[in-house]
Amino acid sequence: MCRFVAIHGYIDRNSYDALKIAIDSLIDASRWDRYSDFKLHDDGWGFSVFTMEDILLYKSVKPIWNDEEGLRKLESVILSLTMRKASIIIHARKASSNTPREVLDAHPFIFKLADGNYFSFAHNGAFDLSRLGYATDNEMLVRSDSYIYSKEVLSKATYNTILQVIQEFIMKGVIKTAMNSAISIKTQDNLTTIAINYYLNNNPLYYDMYYLEINDLHIIGSSTNMEKLAESLAGQGLLGKNLEKLGNHGVLVCRDKCIKCVINDIEGCSFNL
Repeated sequence: MCRFVAIHGYIDRNSYDALKIAIDSLIDASRWDRYSDFKLHDDGWGFSVFTMEDILLYKSVKPIWNDEEGLRKLESVILSLTMRKASIIIHARKASSNTPREVLDAHPFIFKLADGNYFSFAHNGAFDLSRLGYATDNEMLVRSDSYIYSKEVLSKATYNTILQVIQEFIMKGVIKTAMNSAISIKTQDNLTTIAINYYLNNNPLYYDMYYLEINDLHIIGSSTNMEKLAESLAGQGLLGKNLEKLGNHGVLVCRDKCIKCVINDIEGCSFNL
């Protein structure tokens, strides 16, 4: 299981302060998770940054709170994005028991869609890869389930069909516990960020996702770190809007604006792609 935050939009001076707190909140939640029995998300971390000009990916096997060099790189990148549109994913991993803990298995994962557009994918939960012809629970995977899903399922989609492909594989039973996801997509003329909150078990405190908007910046993420973010923003007088719950089966698609729908009725979101 994992924690993550996704950011979409333009970073100005005011939203930069909130973004810095969002990163600190993710670090805190990864070091001690109030809703998780195992508390630590210490099996590596990574971030991807999509702009109209560039794509950047960083991964480490270190826990996020123990990687000073990586955090300095992230801060440097964020500082360079002032008044530029970006789609950012930052992820702290807790590996499933049958998956490797190598740098390649740290999230996010960047591949090309079938139409040639690049996407980045990060995930909280577990997939039932037996539905894709892979190992059972008792067998060690060569790569993580999230890596396999992004490479063999999402990369077969196009920009215009990715939500339909996700919906199709949910219906095929590929979700084992949850598919809480953040996806960045870079096309020739725009950036898109997709957040999906989908889980099967009865632990909503852990699996719920939340989002908020600060100026022209949208921040979406896991329950633990987003609650910490809201508490910190309120304490510093920076929270302009209340934290909103995405909700189980909820989808948020951000392009020029953010559109909310549910996975069983994605037409309300897909028109924005």
